[in-house]
Amino acid sequence: MADDLVFPGDRITIEEEGSPGRLAYAEDGNVYSLVVGKAKVEQGTADVEYVKDVERFRRGMTVVGEITDDLHAVMFVKINPLTRNGVTYVALKSGKILVSERRDHDRHSFREREERLRGKPFRLGDIVMGRIVGEDKDIYSMSVHDPESGVVYAECELCSGALKVSDIAGTLKCERCEHEEYRKISPYYGDFKKIEMKLG
Repeated sequence: MADDLVFPGDRITIEEEGSPGRLAYAEDGNVYSLVVGKAKVEQGTADVEYVKDVERFRRGMTVVGEITDDLHAVMFVKINPLTRNGVTYVALKSGKILVSERRDHDRHSFREREERLRGKPFRLGDIVMGRIVGEDKDIYSMSVHDPESGVVYAECELCSGALKVSDIAGTLKCERCEHEEYRKISPYYGDFKKIEMKLG
């Protein structure tokens, strides 16, 4: 790890590649950061440059990110950084959405629409808004059950044109080719100014 944002306790490198320098310490053959900052390993020394006003996302925070992987029942999200009240929040790891654990009141309508359009609530490349409900050392768990959560921007799977909200509930329609797709749509869809106000 070099020139990367690190938090206290994050591993920078191994002692064989760099001895601990400024704002770093060694333990069990590894070099770790003492502070939030940018790590750099040069000429056999691991240093950390302190960075103010940067924090990790916390449980309960609303975030926006892009669907990057689809493993059928689980979708992974690259969470975007967020600046709020002068503090920049970063993820440093992906989020996951468990598609199979939709609430009962969503399930019937979802299955009905899925049979009709053979779609999923999200697709690769969709920009989604959701809430962090938990985390471990590798990933954030995200919920999209809130009424405000869901897709905020998507493109057509056929022609990559921008999708707009259709008159049919839960449906997006391509302005270019008129193809329709099902989504779990946020009421903030396409309104990036309101999304920014919501997050900030």
